[in-house]
Amino acid sequence: MGCSATKTLTLKKGSVLTEITKKARGDRVGSPNDQDTNGDAIQEKEELDPRLPMTARQQYGITKSWKAISRNMTKTSINMFVRLFETNTEVWDLFATFKDLETVSDLRENRSLENHAMMVMCTIDETITNLDDLDYVIDMLQRVGKTHTRFQKFRADLFWKIEEPFLLAIKETLGDRYTVSMEFTYKRTIRFIVENLSQGFKKQD
Repeated sequence: MGCSATKTLTLKKGSVLTEITKKARGDRVGSPNDQDTNGDAIQEKEELDPRLPMTARQQYGITKSWKAISRNMTKTSINMFVRLFETNTEVWDLFATFKDLETVSDLRENRSLENHAMMVMCTIDETITNLDDLDYVIDMLQRVGKTHTRFQKFRADLFWKIEEPFLLAIKETLGDRYTVSMEFTYKRTIRFIVENLSQGFKKQD
């Protein structure tokens, strides 16, 4: 189960964010090398947009790697949130819906947790699949971050609690394909995501 690639990303009822409308980009015109399916032209460029903390080679690699995650989106997202709650009781306590769940098995089988975990993973998916449009990605992430201001006890630093659970969930899904270089790229990616979520949360209207 993955996230649908539509111009409007609609999240499940009761989620932190109800709807994110994606800006229509229109058709892009580029040189034949820009469309090289082997990635040779992409890898020749050392850096992308300076706001993105990775090289073109790393972007190409994570985009390919992410296809395996998208085929196992539900399992990966649940693993991520179970790990998050196991290691951060402060975050677990913020979710009234899950307070009565006592075991890992209870968490894994809870439909509300699955829905929320998928909502978070779809935000990550929307980021990775649109790294070629950073204006959209940054705006989307900061708007998602801003929605968390509705929670009285939530703080910007709590976004960072997802980093380790995310990386461990990705490692579990990819197995041997999770190399040292791939771990480095995923770490940069989740930090880029969290940084923009935090900035959005801190922004004043």
